[in-house]
Amino acid sequence: MMPKDKKKYSQKYTKIWETDPDLKDWLAPDVTNDTLVNCKYCHVVLKAHKKDLVGHAKTEKHNKATAREKSAKSYPSSDALKNLKLHRTKCSMLIKNVLGPSMLEALIEEIGDFPYSIIIDESTDLSTQKVLCIIVRFFSHKSRQIVTTFYRIIKLIECDAKSVHDAIISQLKIDGLKFENMIGVGVDGANVMAGRHNSVTAILKRELPDLIVVKCVSHSLHLCAEKAAELLPRQLEFLVREAHNWFSYSPKRLEYYKTLFETINANKDPKKFKDLAEPAGSPAIKLLTQYWSSGKN
Repeated sequence: MMPKDKKKYSQKYTKIWETDPDLKDWLAPDVTNDTLVNCKYCHVVLKAHKKDLVGHAKTEKHNKATAREKSAKSYPSSDALKNLKLHRTKCSMLIKNVLGPSMLEALIEEIGDFPYSIIIDESTDLSTQKVLCIIVRFFSHKSRQIVTTFYRIIKLIECDAKSVHDAIISQLKIDGLKFENMIGVGVDGANVMAGRHNSVTAILKRELPDLIVVKCVSHSLHLCAEKAAELLPRQLEFLVREAHNWFSYSPKRLEYYKTLFETINANKDPKKFKDLAEPAGSPAIKLLTQYWSSGKN
């Protein structure tokens, strides 16, 4: 007779865990499954095992979440806010019409007549609306340090250099920031932003000759790498890309490669060829050069 399969035991949520000093503050039962529990601080679902729960309580992520929760609760309570209930619509309007304008007013007041720099980048949101994001950087005399913070998102109709330039100048005037106090601008490497003749920075430089223009280092490195790659023979890129395709989509070829590799390399297991399209394609190149003697056969 075949032995009967043993029924696997599943631990269920136990109410007594709520009295444990290490668990009681953040533990909550999962209403959809009694074998799961919720962490109110980390907003994650966990298995209802005491050992797993104690282990979760010691993780760095949970400790940071606990510290944030205790910090939020440490602020003095207000009778006016104690019974306040906010849903999505009311909360959004409160941020948009009260908190946002108040914080912007405080930011402009803090910048005042002192020098400042801006970092700009244009994009298109999910509704296909063209927008210009502006970050401002200045020395805060209040906190005695350099502050980099969000300033504005401006809707654009056209994304040419003149339109972007006019939008920046117009918004600075509306907010009362002096254009002549701008000492620097950070942009990406796009021709519209950083071109030599009729770009946004070129137009700004005509009006402010001493303006410092800083191109994004990441964009500049990308352009350098792209230009350097153009000097390499096309056959190299083809080889790296097709090596992955040749072995990944054929079990027969993969098995032949594995057998050949084990024969040449004393029964060592071969690593799978990486895809060049994966983030940081250098592992694909490194692996191919390392195992070239096995792959070329």
